[in-house]
Amino acid sequence: MKRVEKKLSSDADDWVLVATSCVEAGVDLSFQAAFRERFAAASTLQTAGRVNRHGERGRGEVFDFELVGKKRYATPSGQALGARTEGSDGS
Repeated sequence: MKRVEKKLSSDADDWVLVATSCVEAGVDLSFQAAFRERFAAASTLQTAGRVNRHGERGRGEVFDFELVGKKRYATPSGQALGARTEGSDGS
């Protein structure tokens, strides 16, 4: 977390943070932009809360996308565990 905070406080713009939903809640980080796979509206709002969090930038952007051709894996109760994209060969 210290490395992320150090990068955010610098003028460096040549890096990307790839994170799980643990960054969506409970941390005070502010990014210029966020990209996220579509899931729940509440999750989108949490992600948006990490973009231009303190108004330090003119504007921030959240890009919400959906993968095409994904396979969903679910628990026996039907709750989604995640997604996997199909390769060009269909695997």
